[in-house]
Amino acid sequence: MLKVWEGGARILDLIQESHEHTKAVTSLSILQSGEKLYSGSLDKTVRVWTVRDKIISCVEVHDMRDQVHNLTVANTIACFTPHGAGQGIFLEWRIQVTQP
Repeated sequence: MLKVWEGGARILDLIQESHEHTKAVTSLSILQSGEKLYSGSLDKTVRVWTVRDKIISCVEVHDMRDQVHNLTVANTIACFTPHGAGQGIFLEWRIQVTQP
C-alpha cells in the first residue's frame, strides 16, 4: 500500500491511499523533477506512478522474476535489483522525461 500525506504545522493529513501492490512496498524513488515515482514490492512488481496535483496514478507495471528489495532512479535511467535464491539481477531501462 502507498499513502500520500500532506503536512504542515505538525499535522499530517492523509490525502490518498493506493492498494495497487498486493504485498509490502520495500522501496520508493522519485525523479528529481517530481513528476514520476517508482515503487518496488515483495509482490514481484515495480510500478511507475505519475505525480500531479498531490495525486499519484499508476501508469506502468513491470513484472519481475522475484521480490524487489532495492531500486534506484536517476534522471534518465532506472535500476532495479530483485533478490532471491542467493542471486541478484540488475535490470535497467531508459526513462523518458517530458519537458514543460
